[in-house]
Amino acid sequence: MTYNYISDSGDMYEADGIRVEWDELGEGLNGDYDEHDLNDVELLRFSVYLHKDRFKPTPYDDEPNEDGWWTAQDSSFCTRVPITATAEQRLALLKLIHAEAGPHDMSRMSWITLDNLS
Repeated sequence: MTYNYISDSGDMYEADGIRVEWDELGEGLNGDYDEHDLNDVELLRFSVYLHKDRFKPTPYDDEPNEDGWWTAQDSSFCTRVPITATAEQRLALLKLIHAEAGPHDMSRMSWITLDNLS
C-alpha cells in the first residue's frame, strides 16, 4: 500500500497505510465555539486512521471497518488551525501531521497552527 490520495478540498490525505482527515465539529479556543465571543475562533480537528495492511490493531483499538481502516488510539485532537484555512493550507498541514502519524499518541500535533507553514 504505497499510493497517495489527496482530496480536492484539502480535508484528507492518505499514504502508506495512514489517513489523516480534518473535521469541523464546532470547537473553539475554550471548548465549543462561541459565535458571540469576538475573541473565539472556530477550529479544525484532525483524526488519524490506520489500515490493517500496514498496521496491526491492538486489543485497545477499534475493529477495522469493512475497508480495513480503524481510528488510531490517541489520534484525534482539536488544533489551533481556523476553519477558514484554505484548501492548500489544510493539505499542507495534513501532510505535516501525516509525517508524524502512526500508532502512537498524537497530542503534540494539537498545537499545530498556520504558522507551521512558514
